[in-house]
Amino acid sequence: NAYLAAKLLTVFVEHPIIFLGYSITDPNVQSILAAITACLSQKNLAVLKKRLIFVEYTPEEIDEPVIREHTINFDADGRSIELTRITLNKYLPLYSELLSRKYSYNPKLLRLLKRDIYQLVATNEPVDRFVIADIEDGENLENYEVLAGVGVTGRQRGAQERGHRIPDASELFRDIIFDDGDFDLQSLVENALAKLLKSHSFSLPLQKYIHHYREQFGKDAPADVTKYAKTSLGDCLNDSQIKRRDRATFKTLKELDACSDTPEKKIQNYIFLEDIENHSRELHVFIKDYLTNHPDALTTENGGLKTNLKRLIKIYDWLVHDKEKGALNT
Repeated sequence: NAYLAAKLLTVFVEHPIIFLGYSITDPNVQSILAAITACLSQKNLAVLKKRLIFVEYTPEEIDEPVIREHTINFDADGRSIELTRITLNKYLPLYSELLSRKYSYNPKLLRLLKRDIYQLVATNEPVDRFVIADIEDGENLENYEVLAGVGVTGRQRGAQERGHRIPDASELFRDIIFDDGDFDLQSLVENALAKLLKSHSFSLPLQKYIHHYREQFGKDAPADVTKYAKTSLGDCLNDSQIKRRDRATFKTLKELDACSDTPEKKIQNYIFLEDIENHSRELHVFIKDYLTNHPDALTTENGGLKTNLKRLIKIYDWLVHDKEKGALNT
């Protein structure tokens, strides 16, 4: 097959080829070599001489593998091909030699890899598809369009770290309530949050990560993160909601419950609880129960419910993690 021969030709010219388990006289092997030989100049045939290696087993007792040149003649056109022929009666010496060989990387490939990885880490564009995966995990690797990475993942530094990863915004909201995000805190605060803010109207729950970052590293989070943190209830509400709170609110949780016949209605009304600052625990229990019963609520479009739910989570984050409010209220 001429097409197959052309494909194999590229491989043969660029890489050493070891034929192991086939006889040189196998008609299929000879047919392939004949087709390749017909496509090559004498100069390129000389290159193949160093790249084609046939390994031939013999039952005869020999002290060590015999390595010699071998010529195959193709009578149809008078052309021939030279290769290296290894004869042995034990495979261990061959396997030991192969094992000792270091892989040679194509310099062109290395230059392309260097260029693409540089662009990956230098760009300011959102990189939502930038994930960490174990190279040994063949099944998951099939799900990724681009793979790049050298070094160790966050697991080497601690079981609770997942390396440099841009999480989905819904993961942040869920983590505020369930504390199960398992993020690399330093990477999240120093690299990911600023990018996420740009693609989410600069409105995310940030106080938890700012607080723990300061606590763990003894310094403030980057300014392009802290300036968007919610520091008051008004920061979490729009203008119409602020005006409504000025006019009327629910005095107690009991009154709020009486006016909210469904959990969804309560999500909408909770922001109008007069002393919401004193009910962070109750707010936490309510949101946690709702997300447990409706695990897709943060990712499914549902007529404004998702927006209201995220607003409540931002309020809760501010209530329990804002440094200006003193000790944590959880």
